[in-house]
Amino acid sequence: MQRKTLKAEARKTLKRHYWLLVIVCLFAAFLSADYGSSPAALNTNMNPNAASQEASRTGESNTGASDSFGLLLQMASGDANGARDRVRDNERTIANQDTVATLGRTRGVLSAVVNSLSTGSFLLSVTDATASIIRSESIAIAILVIVALLVTLTAGLFVTEVFRVVLRRIVLESRTYDKVPLRRFLYPLQTGCWVRMAWVLLVENVYQLLWWCTVVGGIVKTYSYFLVPYIVAENPNISANEAISLSRRMMKGHKWECFVAQLSFLGWYLLSIATFGLSAIFYSNGYNAAFFAEYYVKLRATAKSAGIKGSEWLCDEYLYAKPSPELLNDTYADVVRGAATVYAGGATVSAPTGFAGWMSDWFGITIRQDDRVDAWQQYESDLDSMAKAEDILHGLTYPGRLAPARMEFRLDTRTKLNP
Repeated sequence: MQRKTLKAEARKTLKRHYWLLVIVCLFAAFLSADYGSSPAALNTNMNPNAASQEASRTGESNTGASDSFGLLLQMASGDANGARDRVRDNERTIANQDTVATLGRTRGVLSAVVNSLSTGSFLLSVTDATASIIRSESIAIAILVIVALLVTLTAGLFVTEVFRVVLRRIVLESRTYDKVPLRRFLYPLQTGCWVRMAWVLLVENVYQLLWWCTVVGGIVKTYSYFLVPYIVAENPNISANEAISLSRRMMKGHKWECFVAQLSFLGWYLLSIATFGLSAIFYSNGYNAAFFAEYYVKLRATAKSAGIKGSEWLCDEYLYAKPSPELLNDTYADVVRGAATVYAGGATVSAPTGFAGWMSDWFGITIRQDDRVDAWQQYESDLDSMAKAEDILHGLTYPGRLAPARMEFRLDTRTKLNP
């Protein structure tokens, strides 16, 4: 592997899309999907143990979601009175620490809502209400524990795990195209493959968990399945077993190489620790993401040239090379015609003036029915859509209609707001 060449290409990608990669990696860190190296403040948010340590250091109570789940477990173990005492202690702590009037937590409707959620009193209320309906506190607690587990697992799968795919998709597009639209953060929704993506990653995690029972097998399979989120990012139509098997075949003979590539970032990991994660956030996370995108592209090319079984699923050619203008014009013929209509109609549209024009320009609001204001707002909406369309037609943005999982593009219809 020509690691220096791949790193040089990664630095070019990072330079061209610096803030995009910083933001997407920061999202991944917040969601605990990837790149957990971050400042102490972020670690406190993402790590319940860190939050507990910080709370004990400052004398504040830990009242996050993990504490609420802890209350449920405490009640399920039969210590309902202890859980209620714990909630009352949380409420007293907040009241005693409410020394800044502008940040008060003891008065007002909003403070009551926030306190009920953070102290656990809302959870107790729900438990009591459920118990009064089914006339059994133990069954009510069991139901809430099951619901909490399901919500946690569902959020972890459909948000945290799927964002691993979103991250890789954005980085892969940033290699080739000058612009990556922010709507790509909704890649699972755009493709309509959110459930399929989640299922593939669930199966991968189950296999990985089973292999970790053998310890050595877990380490080996970590690298065998390394390319699964990249494969799904390229073609979300692939099945779980196909994605896992293809990753395993592509990584055959490359596991040690991948480990050494990860080890080459050791200096950046140490620098991240020394800078409390700041160097990771503002440089090395994006650099790492861009490098392993290059690494995947290299292995993909090797698999395609060798005709590895399953490589036909890697069919998103325009993720790696821009399509010809002729192909784009044919694929987006309706958009081209729409653009001609918008620009022709613009000659007859003039900006509204006066108070109505000011409200329209600044707030997009129509106070009363006004055809001139409506025409101008529609024209501005069309121009905004056309700016996005031209990015596609000029090869600046990935053409979603040419994707294996087609991402449709339509000229937006303006929604009127008439208060």
